[in-house]
Amino acid sequence: MCTDTTLSDTLDLAANDEFGPPRFGLGLILATIAASNFFNRNGINAMEYLRRHERGQWGDVPPEDDHANEEAIKNGGRIFSVYQAEGQTIWVITEAVTESEATGNHRASTCLSLRHEH
Repeated sequence: MCTDTTLSDTLDLAANDEFGPPRFGLGLILATIAASNFFNRNGINAMEYLRRHERGQWGDVPPEDDHANEEAIKNGGRIFSVYQAEGQTIWVITEAVTESEATGNHRASTCLSLRHEH
């Protein structure tokens, strides 16, 4: 039997159970060509990293970036996560917004990239 629940809804519910609800909006989601090719070549679902990122699971960031991310959630600043997969370092960066746009924790965009691209 088919229901109105989408696969995305099911994955979101699972992520909520594991990591809690989203803490901020991602805005427009982008990926560099290298990151997109990496995910496709390795059969990796990038949504796993986006869901962890938006729920405050920053991955392998140093303590100062962890603290900066927590402050950014409050003031609308840039949010940065780092994850490891298949020998690559994945960066997830959510761009800052102006203070007036930070209402409701909305952000302009989030980009997935590979560390070597920076």
